[in-house]
Amino acid sequence: MPKIVDHDLYRKELLSKCFTLFAQKGYAALTMRQIAQDLGVSTGTLYHYFPSKEALFEQLVEEQLQQTILQITDEIDPNQSPIERLFTALEFILSKADCHSQRALIWIEFYQQQGAEKIHQSKTAAKAWQKGARALAEVVGISDPKLYTFLICWLDGLFINRLFDPELICLQEQLKFLKMMLQEYWYRNNGEESCLESSYISA
Repeated sequence: MPKIVDHDLYRKELLSKCFTLFAQKGYAALTMRQIAQDLGVSTGTLYHYFPSKEALFEQLVEEQLQQTILQITDEIDPNQSPIERLFTALEFILSKADCHSQRALIWIEFYQQQGAEKIHQSKTAAKAWQKGARALAEVVGISDPKLYTFLICWLDGLFINRLFDPELICLQEQLKFLKMMLQEYWYRNNGEESCLESSYISA
């Protein structure tokens, strides 16, 4: 009896292993042939799921985004207020800071290899950014686009700076400052206190 293959699950497994490869060897240094060798599959199998390295990378970005949103959803208590859910989401994202810093590095390498013109034409990064912001807004329940633009820029800045000196950036200290700023934002936009414990802000 022929073996039944769950192609979507297998594709996700390949993508997960590809992230590790990109993190270890760099996006630019790898060819599809080298990726297939390191994954232990034929080049034909790899091309069956991904027509090019660029397509593989785009699917990897999409898959990691979906997984992150699912993980954040699991962390959030539906009984929390929107601002509390946002804090929970940020705390979870920062708990995976090393992984996100590696992603930032791979993104930079992808940009360098593709070139600014091709990146701007394909809008891969812009689409991923917009989809991530919308998904996070939906999970948390705060839909102000200016806020999410700020938060994503804030997170990206942290992750990129940690590449140079992880010990220089104290994530908890940065998060504490951000929480105080978000408290003010919440008060100004809702006309009420967020009812958070002071210990929650100082955590």
